[in-house]
Parts: sequence; C-alpha cells; structure tokens
Amino acid sequence: MTKPRIGELLMSKKLINSEQLETAIQEQAYTGEFLGEIFLRLGYVKEEELLRVLADQFDTRFIRLADIRVDDKVLKMVPKSLVWEYKTFPLEAHSGVLTVALSNPLDMWPLSVLQERLGLIDVRFVLAQKNDILDAINKYYGDDQF
Repeated sequence: MTKPRIGELLMSKKLINSEQLETAIQEQAYTGEFLGEIFLRLGYVKEEELLRVLADQFDTRFIRLADIRVDDKVLKMVPKSLVWEYKTFPLEAHSGVLTVALSNPLDMWPLSVLQERLGLIDVRFVLAQKNDILDAINKYYGDDQF
C-alpha cells in the first residue's frame, strides 16, 4: 500500500485546501522545489505543522529540542564538523544505533554519512524544526562551525 502524499495529508488535517494544493503543485512544476518547502514559503502551513505531518508520513516522531537533555557521551560520538555540515543533532545511542534530529526527512544522505563515518549499525531520525536544531548545535557544540 502506498503512503498518502504530503498534500493529501495536509488536506485531510485541514491545514491546506484544494486551491492551495493546486497552486503549490503548479509552483512545483515551475521551481522543482519539494511541495513542503512551497507550502512553507507561501505561508500555507507553519514548519511545526508540516513536520508533524511528515513525522506521521515517515513513521517517526516530531520533537522539540528545547525539551531534550542529551548525554555528553552521545555528543562526543559525533564531531562538531558533521553536525554543522549536515544540520543534524545527535540525541541518543544504543547498541550501535544513533538517533538524530533533522528537519528534512527527504534528505537521507546525512544518515548514510554518519553511519559510515562513525561505524554504526544504523542511524535513525526524528524530526525537529531547523532553527531548533541550529540552536541545539550552538548550545551543545558552540557556534563555531568548524
């Protein structure tokens, strides 16, 4: 069974209407952007609303990083250069599996890179707002990008 598309999910939750979906699809044909990015740019949805729907679609969860306390051991596993480069934030690690926060579930490249570079069994993700991720990186790693 195929998963519902993001536009259908947003409409089912009454976050957008059919006219907004049609406008976004037309815009996507012109710009090539992801529909979610278009919904945000046009102000149809808020980032948190979009991420909560995406979390459902990708069978993960949405979190607020301000509410999370991260173990220093987990932070030391992932070098500052990687968290800044890929805009991901490590949350927990158990038995060779690292869980990170990211803001774009369609960008799986950072997960593969982290898994390979850190020698992990798997890297899983949860979703968080982009600014929350950047704030957490600044708080725990410092604001120097490298």
